[in-house]
Amino acid sequence: MENPSVQAALAWLKRFDRFHIRPGLERMEAMLEALGHPERGLSFLHIAGTNGKGSTGAFLAGMLRELGFSVGVFSSPAIMHELDRIQYNGSRIGDAEFVACAERLKRAVSARQDRPTEFEVITALALVYFERVRPDWVIWEAGLGGRWDATNVVEPHVAVVTNVGHDHLDVLGNTLSTIAAEKAGIVKAGHPVVTGAEGVAESVVKKRAGQLDCPYYQLDSCVRTVAHVKREEGSSFTYTGLERTLHDLTITLPGEHQIRNAALALLVLEVLSRQGCVTLDDTAIRRGLRRTKWPGRMELISKHPRILLDAAHNPEAAARLKEALPAYFTYRRLCVIAGIFADKDVMSVLKPFGELADCFILTSGDHPRYMPADALANVLANECSCTVKAVPTAEEAVQEAVKMCGTDDLILVAGSHDLMSTVRKYIVSDLKAKVGDDGR
Repeated sequence: MENPSVQAALAWLKRFDRFHIRPGLERMEAMLEALGHPERGLSFLHIAGTNGKGSTGAFLAGMLRELGFSVGVFSSPAIMHELDRIQYNGSRIGDAEFVACAERLKRAVSARQDRPTEFEVITALALVYFERVRPDWVIWEAGLGGRWDATNVVEPHVAVVTNVGHDHLDVLGNTLSTIAAEKAGIVKAGHPVVTGAEGVAESVVKKRAGQLDCPYYQLDSCVRTVAHVKREEGSSFTYTGLERTLHDLTITLPGEHQIRNAALALLVLEVLSRQGCVTLDDTAIRRGLRRTKWPGRMELISKHPRILLDAAHNPEAAARLKEALPAYFTYRRLCVIAGIFADKDVMSVLKPFGELADCFILTSGDHPRYMPADALANVLANECSCTVKAVPTAEEAVQEAVKMCGTDDLILVAGSHDLMSTVRKYIVSDLKAKVGDDGR
């Protein structure tokens, strides 16, 4: 049973608008002014990008902690619990700290006529918390875009743009160059920029860095990686970067895209080393990478039955998942459980899965943006030769998939963060699958 004070604070938080995006920083700036600017004096590594923000941040946090630093992490969306997104040294914000920070926030927003969104409030709450615990480093993940995102109120030591793809087109624009420009909005004058962006998107990020006289590091220009082992338990690879070569690095997150995320995080550390902010140690780097976990990213959450969770919800993420599945996992038949928001490019997300799937079970959830399962099934039935079914809830979708699949088959859950989170909670609570020690 959750602490009543925590329940009350969470209920207060949920009174704010969580379903609409309101670009602009004026509400955040007003809150921070009322709070006495808790962000000042903290050391941020600000991460934007279409995909890979959470994984890159997790790799960074893991390595920094092994190097002896205390680390705060702000990420989104939440997976198992609303407060998972605010962490200090691998543990989510404590109940007493959350309640105290919420009380301070209440006073800051109570008199405001222009009410902030829920994301803006929890972003401000994270800053209040980090001001209290004073981590050496804060891994600061953008929510959406960058330029007008609520997180863009800090002066980071390094701005990181993981990559740029087709997502949130209604807010960020419908071309890679316009989306890249929004994400490059986190770049601040004179501070290093590290990016894994490619092509036209990379040129936009590079131009922004040049305009603001920022040291600039593009992953493919600075780093070479060679993968050695690919299996469902993860990968091993060699990293050659700015100043060091490390052989046989191991990560437990499957997929070559995770090798890329790990390399990007390591490049950020090399940049911080050049700044004199950290002293690198190869043993600590190895340990930090090997111990990094990030739920819902090609996560085999259950082995009996075999259920794989992934948050892929845009065309680029779906394409990477399609490439990684046969390279890292063996299976006889693939059953895909999918639920997708109606404002996504639905077929561009589903088509890569359809090229591998033997059956689809389509579903939806409580979020108003979901495309109804029946409508999604009708769209897919015209494009796919495999079996297609629609069920009302994620829990029923899992139950149906388990009935249909044998021990040699694989059940993949993908299409949205919300669906992945819902299924993970269900499996952890009802099927009692084994998860990480952090409970996430």
